[in-house]
Amino acid sequence: MRNKTTIIFGMIIVLVLVLVLGVLIFFKLDLLKMNFSKNNFKYKIGFFIGADKLSVDKFSEYETVVIDVTNYSKNDIERFHKEGHKVYAYLNIGSLEEYRKYYKQFSDLSLGTYPNWDDEVKIDVTSKRWQNYVVNVLGKQISQKNVDDYFIDNTDLYYYMKDEANANDIYKGLLKIIDGLNKYKPKLIINGGDYFVQRLLKENKVNLIAGVNQESVFTTYNVGDDGKLIYKNQAKDDVDYYVEYFEKCRKKKLSVSLIEYTKDKDKIREVKNFCKKNNYMYFITDSNKLNKI
Repeated sequence: MRNKTTIIFGMIIVLVLVLVLGVLIFFKLDLLKMNFSKNNFKYKIGFFIGADKLSVDKFSEYETVVIDVTNYSKNDIERFHKEGHKVYAYLNIGSLEEYRKYYKQFSDLSLGTYPNWDDEVKIDVTSKRWQNYVVNVLGKQISQKNVDDYFIDNTDLYYYMKDEANANDIYKGLLKIIDGLNKYKPKLIINGGDYFVQRLLKENKVNLIAGVNQESVFTTYNVGDDGKLIYKNQAKDDVDYYVEYFEKCRKKKLSVSLIEYTKDKDKIREVKNFCKKNNYMYFITDSNKLNKI
């Protein structure tokens, strides 16, 4: 009788162990499947601001995508998240593009053509009308789509206006918008605008932003008469300046990313090694339109 009881007890223990092992294997396989489908990205970040609306599947190689979310619905953003992506939403606060639906509404605030962009104008960011629209209309619309971060463009307006009598007011106008956007959940990544960010650093207001992105750190380009890009290496003094600038940002716990325009394999290798060494994100492309995947 005792032997029979021992056998039954042993069988129960074996059965329990098999069940536990089965559960562990199931969850492990499920976790591996999740990691493969949602976290096995080839690139950390991709910039597609100039692209029309594309299927979420097109972005499968990029962990973070920077897009103009006016082309996407809240459900689209949810789909990005389900596939493991982070979404940075493009928001231009320092200039006004002609193709925007609200162009005529604010074209009277133009301060002249924006450098290197014939289809947009510098905008008077000291205007309370513009500040209110960016923060309480555009910013709110983007926030309601549950994006991860705002990708803020054209704070370098402050640099272009630095020699004007109202330069300090331009800075304060940009600061007012940046401060206003902080009431929403998404954090702010500043594209370019190093002159503006340096002042934030000096005034201990860097808590208003979460990171910086900089174009053309190691490489740059000219646009030929045929519209094609002519690639060049960035001047050493400029490279050194940006490297030092990034270090200042990193000390303040800001994320750093780069966009480089080149086809040069040696230069691409240099950029990758630099970013890997410093834990910076990068995106390398041969088109300044940022519309190619």
